[in-house]
Amino acid sequence: MEAYMDACDLWEVVEEDYEIPPLPGNPTLAHIKNHKEKKTMKSKAKASIYATVSPTIFFRIITLGSAKAIWDFLKEEYQGDERIRGMKVLNLVREFEIQRMKDFETIKEYSDRLISLANKNANEDIDDQPVRGTRLLSEIYRRCNVAILEPAGFGEAISNPKWQATLEEELAMIQKNKTWQLMDNP
Repeated sequence: MEAYMDACDLWEVVEEDYEIPPLPGNPTLAHIKNHKEKKTMKSKAKASIYATVSPTIFFRIITLGSAKAIWDFLKEEYQGDERIRGMKVLNLVREFEIQRMKDFETIKEYSDRLISLANKNANEDIDDQPVRGTRLLSEIYRRCNVAILEPAGFGEAISNPKWQATLEEELAMIQKNKTWQLMDNP
């Protein structure tokens, strides 16, 4: 959120929370333009925050007067809350534990998915101390063994229904992609 607001040149409004002085008695065009720009930036900053929060949070922050006040409220309320961090860790562990390799998935795809899940919250500051009743992802991942069993030859592969289905699927893809054509023996 901070990066988005910085990219839109709105972060300064949140960070500094400046007051907009009233227009002087005989304002110049530059005074009017500057005054309008500052008011618009303040409104855009608040609107950007409003647009990104859930309706429940929106009703809690609607009464706050400035973008800085809203940002401070959200930061205090959600950034360092131990319950939220604990729930994130629990959800991540639960999501990791329910992972199963799909029938159509290769081992590389499956391991990439597991690694992606393990790195999901790498940018967040999650404590290294485990939440009570949970296990570390590294312990779970270390116990996750994958064995690759391939048939020794065509005879063994064709006798196994799973390998037979795999062979048929491979042939169907070759025919679909028109990789080769079946020819009669010479």
